[in-house]
Amino acid sequence: MPLRFALVIHNHQPVGNFDFVFEQVYRDGYRPFLELLREYPEVRFTLHTSGPLLEWLVARQPEYIDLLRQMVDQGQVEILGGAFYEPILGMIPRWDRHGQITTFTSYLEQQFGCRVQGAWLAERVWEQELVTDLAEAGIDYTILDDYHFKQAGLGTDQLFGYYLSEDQGQLLRVFPNSEPLRYLVPWKDPEETIGYLGRVAAERPEAVVVCADDGEKFGGWPGTHQHCYDNGWLRRLLDQLRENRHWIQPCTLSQVIAESPPCGTVYLPDCSYREMTEWALPVPRLQSYLGLIRSLEHDPRKEHIQGFLRGGFWRNFLVKYPEVREMYCRMLEVSQRLHAMPAASQGFDSARRELYRGQCNCSYWHGAFGGVYLPHLRHAVYQHLIAADNEVSLSPNDSASVPDVEERDFNLDAAAEVRLGNQALVAYIAPHQGGCIYELDLRSIRLNLLATMTRRPEVYHDLIRQAAAGVETPTAVRFKQPDLDRMLRYDPYPRKSLVDHFYDPEVMLRDVASLQAQERGDFVVGTYQH
Repeated sequence: MPLRFALVIHNHQPVGNFDFVFEQVYRDGYRPFLELLREYPEVRFTLHTSGPLLEWLVARQPEYIDLLRQMVDQGQVEILGGAFYEPILGMIPRWDRHGQITTFTSYLEQQFGCRVQGAWLAERVWEQELVTDLAEAGIDYTILDDYHFKQAGLGTDQLFGYYLSEDQGQLLRVFPNSEPLRYLVPWKDPEETIGYLGRVAAERPEAVVVCADDGEKFGGWPGTHQHCYDNGWLRRLLDQLRENRHWIQPCTLSQVIAESPPCGTVYLPDCSYREMTEWALPVPRLQSYLGLIRSLEHDPRKEHIQGFLRGGFWRNFLVKYPEVREMYCRMLEVSQRLHAMPAASQGFDSARRELYRGQCNCSYWHGAFGGVYLPHLRHAVYQHLIAADNEVSLSPNDSASVPDVEERDFNLDAAAEVRLGNQALVAYIAPHQGGCIYELDLRSIRLNLLATMTRRPEVYHDLIRQAAAGVETPTAVRFKQPDLDRMLRYDPYPRKSLVDHFYDPEVMLRDVASLQAQERGDFVVGTYQH
């Protein structure tokens, strides 16, 4: 049997992204990729399209859906499922995990007339209990990075097939995704990719090599359309695969499962892709971690040592960014309210869909891209959560003036907050955090006026300062606007409402704005009686 090469493409646009971004990436990436692959029917591959993007394609680009449906019918493309609106599965309640997966599976099977067997995991965030959730939702397999497997103790030579994983007696097949290929495709010459596959085949002629990565790399990222299409990189790779089909067999993941037994059983630690584990670290710890990595750059033991290094745990984004925790706790509250409703209730289906959209992962973390710092994505999360809450919490008999009052631990910090709500507004007040209002929702337009960000240090701020000072930096730094280093200021308190400040009489507004004014008392962060 020849070496099997499983190309897996993950296409995603988050809930709330600008329409012109959908249009641009479709024009430059998604459409030309599919049109070119159609010319190579022997190159079979697996495709995941996230729910937000797929709904946009169905509504706006039906010809793309028609083409994809044809390729599915011809057996060239296997459709990969997952959770509908691309949440981090470990972050959401288990009933929502099941609902997100099964509703997306039904939607995909309706659109493409095929059986969905596998699931893409958003940001490859893994917790072992997901085996049960995925299996009970009808999923046979998923893909994680080879980094996950190495953290479980497997060696590089053991990462050329798939493994069984188990939880509570449920089984799931898990494929390791090749990190070397993620850095070869599409950045190096196609011959280097074929050379890598050749070296693997020389040692393991029947190996399975998985290359799973973002479809935006193939035309959607800056400069990649010219690289992949105008300069012909993607066609050259496909030509290479065609010319070497006597020893390379492009295949889908379900095809591998049907033809080969598992390599064994593995239990994987809580993990995500390597870079994500780094971003989840607190800034001082991340600075130390990156310094250690740089110190190993010329060390002959680098590869061996790095195999025993790991970063942080994804859930600590909820600690690193209190704004993420606020969204997360609001999402849990809405989910719990919805879960308590009978499924036959009026508005239940609409509220559930809005909740699912509000679980889209992209605003719940931050790394090399905008994440929680992008206001349009933060506002989109709240827009859908407030819409779901309106369906769940409002009734025609509610008073427009007299608020409902509820006191409990809404933000999971072991202290009670106060929720005031009527038909017009919802306010969340934290007496023990300076008595601040930390969320203020306008129900009619589904807007949280306090979806703000506190300015805080980030590890890449050092690069900005170094570049501004003319100091050589470890990585190239490009500024989108001048004088960014002068804008690096950090807030000593959350940027929320009803925060009381007491200053000396001579303090000027410019002193407050520049954070030079000294607070008198502890009113900003103190505990208020209520």
